Amino acid sequence: MIALSLLLSFCAFSALSLAMNRHHQQVFGRAVTPRRQTLLRAAGALLLVLAIPPAVKGWGLSVGLAVWCVQLTLAAQAQLLLLTYRPLWTVPATVASGLACALCALAL
Repeated sequence: MIALSLLLSFCAFSALSLAMNRHHQQVFGRAVTPRRQTLLRAAGALLLVLAIPPAVKGWGLSVGLAVWCVQLTLAAQAQLLLLTYRPLWTVPATVASGLACALCALAL
């Protein structure tokens, strides 16, 4: 449960960071289109919301929301380090996280 929430948070921050022109340029070598930017922002927001239920289910409401906030911090920090030192690894890391999310969801 907790791993699923953390992986969803990482994917969410990947989407949100790639919605920014600077990071999209770093990773893909071109500016983000307005349509893609909107889709990435929506996907990031949706993934952040989807990361809440596994944390709440694993820890209860009050502690689960606190754990979710900590996971947001960890996922954002991981994304920050990835974009700073290895920006080209962002897409493979996100795809791997997405596959791990699917495996975690199947295991539930």
